[in-house]
Amino acid sequence: MKLTQWIAVAALLAAGLTNVPAQNQPGAEKKLVAFEEAAKAHPIADGGTLFIGSSSIEIWGKRFAPKISEPVIFRGVGGSNYRFLVANAERLLSACKPQRIVVYSGDNDIGEGKGGDKSADTVVALARELVEKIQVLHPEAKIYILGVKPSIKRAAAEPVQARANEGLKMIAEEKAGKVVYVDTRPSLLGADGQPDADLFAPDGLHLNEKGYAKWNELITPILAE
Repeated sequence: MKLTQWIAVAALLAAGLTNVPAQNQPGAEKKLVAFEEAAKAHPIADGGTLFIGSSSIEIWGKRFAPKISEPVIFRGVGGSNYRFLVANAERLLSACKPQRIVVYSGDNDIGEGKGGDKSADTVVALARELVEKIQVLHPEAKIYILGVKPSIKRAAAEPVQARANEGLKMIAEEKAGKVVYVDTRPSLLGADGQPDADLFAPDGLHLNEKGYAKWNELITPILAE
């Protein structure tokens, strides 16, 4: 590779513009190792709630975690998707015995929606596989699947997100009593039915403090049931 090509690649990496999936990033492995080491250094009490998923979970846990009295564990990996969660389920779900497990993904699987129905169906198939793995590893835990949230940046993907969410809801209906579907969409829409800009970070994709406050209002009473 010529020097100019190396410089171009380096610039893309520095700017984070390569869109490399989390499962192919060294940082993802470091986060998995960090979860494992943290559990060894500070053993996790049985019970409580484990959150797993993409950057929405990672940011939630680091900055805007719900204030609940019981143990809450966040294991989010930015840039990840359902395929990553399935491939790393054993590691994400290890060294703890949660009463409840909250899952959020799908944003990165669907992206701008160019994959159409195929990408929505893939999300549902992988989510089903993940649920099955969770039920083997933690048969007593109740699973909460958060629907793919709307966003300003990915507004064009709304029809694909809706199809994926219908499939996620179906999984919960098939496993009623053990799996719950949580519709994240209504809490993030404005009066015009579009994603409320007041709830999103400047990137138009991730939630800001107000957006996570909406999610905390949504999830806290559900977890108390």
